[in-house]
Amino acid sequence: MLDSVVGKVVHKLWKTMLNFDRDDITPEILRELLDYDSNTGLLTWKPRKLKWFANEQVWKAWNTKYAGERAFKSKAVASDRLTGGVLSYRFYASRVAWAIFYGSWPTHAIDHINGDETDDRIGNLRDVPQGDNCRNASRRKDNTSGVCGVSWSKASGKWQVSISVNKQNRHVGTFERKADAIAARRDAEREHGFHKNHGRGT
Repeated sequence: MLDSVVGKVVHKLWKTMLNFDRDDITPEILRELLDYDSNTGLLTWKPRKLKWFANEQVWKAWNTKYAGERAFKSKAVASDRLTGGVLSYRFYASRVAWAIFYGSWPTHAIDHINGDETDDRIGNLRDVPQGDNCRNASRRKDNTSGVCGVSWSKASGKWQVSISVNKQNRHVGTFERKADAIAARRDAEREHGFHKNHGRGT
């Protein structure tokens, strides 16, 4: 019973321990172990050589069970990004896809251009600084105005507009008409280089 509980705790911790990249897990190793279809964004396990296993029995069992099967199907704890394990290390599927396609790990964060974090087609991925990634985010589920950074103030009886830039929340203005508030928010987004898809529905 105790072993079962400990096993579940260890597995849960492993799921949260995501690596952005590792020098010892090279793109060449990823290419040997995985197939990446850049048109569908899917990763598939390749048959593995005996050198990756402790003995022939484990080698045969692994290939029987996993070779040709889809890899990286689990979702991250705090997002919809797909994750999976390679040689006991856990990675985002998007970063592995990038490394396999381009031959090097991404330098920054991977942004999903269309907002679908499960869509790892190479044309949907951007290697951008985290600040740029935050400029292409979906609208929060608790948003009631339908537009990021636009909210109704009961105290003033007006629409308030704000925008977050470099982790600092900036006040844009206060407006009587919602349309004017939305226009001001869009102007602020363009001024600060937000992606056109920023604020899309979840």
